[in-house]
Amino acid sequence: MSRYAFPIPFGKYRGQYLPAVPKDYLLFLLSQPWLKPFMRSAIVDELMHREGVARTKALDKLIAPTLKK
Repeated sequence: MSRYAFPIPFGKYRGQYLPAVPKDYLLFLLSQPWLKPFMRSAIVDELMHREGVARTKALDKLIAPTLKK
């Protein structure tokens, strides 16, 4: 089962869970200023999971400015 228990509520991949959404589209979403912080954080987590990178407090400090858009 997906790590995310919610589907994307909008756009081209509406209704699909983050692991099923192509990386290019997730990166596109991160570039959108209207994206809510919760979704932005979930997308960052998904991309990090795909790359095999663990989320840490140090990494959170680095990405925090991008999550507050």
